Amino acid sequence: MERYFLIVDLGSNSVRMDVIEVRKNGLFRVAKRMKKSCRLSEGLAEGNLLQETAIERTVNVLRELRKVADEFPLISEFAVATEALRRAQNRDVFIKRAKEETGFSFTVIDGEKEAYYDYLGVVRSMNLRDFVLLDTGGGSSELVLVKDREIKGFACIPYGSITLTEQFSAEESMNGEEFEQTGVLIRQKLDELEWLSDAEGLPVVGLGGSIRTMIKIHQKKMNHNRPLHNYRMMRRDVDSFRNEILRMNRQQRKSIAGMDPLRADIITAGILPLNVLMEKISSPCLVASAYGLREGLCYEKLEETK
Repeated sequence: MERYFLIVDLGSNSVRMDVIEVRKNGLFRVAKRMKKSCRLSEGLAEGNLLQETAIERTVNVLRELRKVADEFPLISEFAVATEALRRAQNRDVFIKRAKEETGFSFTVIDGEKEAYYDYLGVVRSMNLRDFVLLDTGGGSSELVLVKDREIKGFACIPYGSITLTEQFSAEESMNGEEFEQTGVLIRQKLDELEWLSDAEGLPVVGLGGSIRTMIKIHQKKMNHNRPLHNYRMMRRDVDSFRNEILRMNRQQRKSIAGMDPLRADIITAGILPLNVLMEKISSPCLVASAYGLREGLCYEKLEETK
C-alpha cells in the first residue's frame, strides 16, 4: 500500500505543497507538487503586523491546497512557515485561523533551521563539494558556506524580494539608483559574516523564486531546454540580466519570455542579494538548484522513519 506524507512550505511570497510517496526502498517521489502566490508579507513592514487582506488571501490559497491534499491517504503532515511569520507579531492569529479553517498546523522555523534544510536539499542532490548557498525568498535570504560538503558557516538576513521592495523602493519596483543604494546596505550585512572570507572564488548555488525566474529567462534567451537543476549562468550573464531589467519598467518586464508576471515588480530586489554576494566573493558562476527546504525536510523525515 502506498504511503504518502505532506509537506507545506509557507513563505513570504508563495506557499508550496508537496505530496510525497514513500517507497519500500527508502526512496521517495513527488506525487503532487503545487505552488501558489499569496504575498503573506505584503504590508508587513508597517509595524511587523500581517495585514488582514494578506491573511485572507493566504487562507483562501490554503483551502485550495487542502482540497488537493485530501485526495491522498496521508500518513502524516509537516507544515512549516518562515520569515513572514518569524517577524509577524500577530503570527498566532494567523496560525490559529489556518488550523481552524484549513487543518494545516504550522510550525515557525528559525533562520538556522531553514538554512539547514536548504543545505540538506542541495547537498543530497548535487555533486558540488565547495560552494555558497543563497536562498532569497520574499522576506529573507539564507546563506550557507559549504566546504567538503559540510556546513562551515550560515546566516539569515531579513532582506528578500518583498521586504526590500517595500522598504527601499518609492515606486512599484526598485530602480537603478535604489538598487545601488540598497546594495551598500546588503554589502554591510555580508561584511559582518567573517566566514565569508573563506568563500573567495566559489560558485553560488541559487534558490528562491527570483533567482529561478532569472535562470528560466536566461534559458529561454539561450534556447536551452535543459532542466533547471544544475543549470549554470556565468557572472557576466547575471550582471547582464541585472542591467537589462533595471532599464525596464514593470510592464516591460512582464513581456520578457520566461518571466513570471507576478514577480515583475519584485525581481529587481530579488536578485540584489545575489549580485552583491557574487561581487563580494568574486564568484565565477551561479548554479541553479531546484531542490531546497522541502526536499531537505523530506530527507530528514525519511531518516526519522527508518
